[in-house]
Amino acid sequence: MAQFKPSSIGFEGVWIHVLKLNSAQITSGSMTPNTPKSNSFSIASLLLAGCIGLIAVGCGSGIGSNNSGSSETTSTPAPTTSTDSNGNVKESPSATVENSQGANAESRTTKISEGNYWLGHSDEGLEVQGDRYRYYSEGGEQPWRSIDELKAMQAGVVYDGRVYWCLASMKPKGSIASCSEKGWVTKSASASTQPMPPSSANRALLFSCLTDNGKEILLYETDTTIEYSFGRPDETPELALQVPRDRASTWQWKGVGRWMSYAVDVPNGETTYSVFWGVDRLSKTSEIEAGVRVKNNGKIAATVNCASKVTSNLQGVKLQPTQY
Repeated sequence: MAQFKPSSIGFEGVWIHVLKLNSAQITSGSMTPNTPKSNSFSIASLLLAGCIGLIAVGCGSGIGSNNSGSSETTSTPAPTTSTDSNGNVKESPSATVENSQGANAESRTTKISEGNYWLGHSDEGLEVQGDRYRYYSEGGEQPWRSIDELKAMQAGVVYDGRVYWCLASMKPKGSIASCSEKGWVTKSASASTQPMPPSSANRALLFSCLTDNGKEILLYETDTTIEYSFGRPDETPELALQVPRDRASTWQWKGVGRWMSYAVDVPNGETTYSVFWGVDRLSKTSEIEAGVRVKNNGKIAATVNCASKVTSNLQGVKLQPTQY
């Protein structure tokens, strides 16, 4: 007799199996068709097969549903972690948060220190206080501005979109230095630019004055050089330059116009110190404007104005004309 596997066939398969069973019994002579006994046996077989089929269908559904349930799995993304500037590990739910924390950590490394910042070749300064900054000079202090306008280049160096400013407390003492992107740069002697000696024979004064804070602007000439210095009287100058005459230049009034002005430009690398004197000839007050303009690559970076004791002998100096 054929074996019956409930777990491998459905309800329809049970009926086919029963029909084959009855046919086999009739052929073998174990049952005689069209008799009450055979009919009763067939009905009983059908009922038994029906019950077995229902059981098989139910078991199959249960097994299928269990298999389906076991194949459906859910996964939760593993949380990412990040480390802050203090070394603490923080759990973040997504890469976006982690990236944001990284950006904030980077911005914290470029913090701008409070204090006074200088250019190194003028009296113009920049003061940082908390989240604000302002410019100041002999003429006074300008309004406070947001520190977001400044860019921190490195510790003690900021950029305002015009020039670099270095923290005054980091300036090398007893040396001539100017601010650069990499910090204070000490000026070294060269063939074309030499520190001005304390005294030179046969020097003639071209210009001198005092600024509001008592610093002195001096310009001398010799037969071969032009000498410029800036600093407090009777102290080592903050800046002292000596250049050959053929490297310096002058602006001389042409005799036309109401504004009469004279100037001598002293180059020092990419920086030029332009000592000037001028007056409005038609003004009733005839106020004199004098001082030094500091230019970087031809653009004015700062202006230091004279306040008193102005002496000018710039008119008629024999130098090549300045090209503007």
